[in-house]
Amino acid sequence: MESYQLKKAGMEQAEEVMSIYRSLVGSPGCTWSEKYPVMEDVERDIANDSLYVLYDGPAIIAAAFMGPTDEFEHLTFWDPSIRRPCDLARIGVRKEYQGRGIAKELIRRIEPDLVRRGFDGVQLLVCKTNPKAEAVYRASGFQYCGETEIYDNQWNCYEKKIGPAAAPEEKTC
Repeated sequence: MESYQLKKAGMEQAEEVMSIYRSLVGSPGCTWSEKYPVMEDVERDIANDSLYVLYDGPAIIAAAFMGPTDEFEHLTFWDPSIRRPCDLARIGVRKEYQGRGIAKELIRRIEPDLVRRGFDGVQLLVCKTNPKAEAVYRASGFQYCGETEIYDNQWNCYEKKIGPAAAPEEKTC
């Protein structure tokens, strides 16, 4: 996996990222549709310097948003010791690369940049009908914290401490 290259996406990669997202609509556990995610989401993620892409040679094989948000701060079960969390969302791996640990590798490679940017934790929502994604997050060190119902779906919520404040053994939320 060391041959894969991680980069921040630029506007010139927006169409290729959208093609990955579109290809995953209808996959088991995927809540995406023609209405979400849309090009405006990708362009905003790029403008916020928060869209990461993983390359295999010249092709983008995976993409993920990891950046600032206050969208879920109203949820009361997050670990209060995480003072500056970021959100993980819109993570997608090309179908032909799935099952190879690419999503886990993408998360692992992004975390040092998040710490450099001043984040001390990552929070995410995963649809309850997506056990494969949940397995990836648990294998990446995320801890289950609670659940919520928004966007017409039931979600399990996970978080992870990152950086110097991250304890060697993560505690349960």
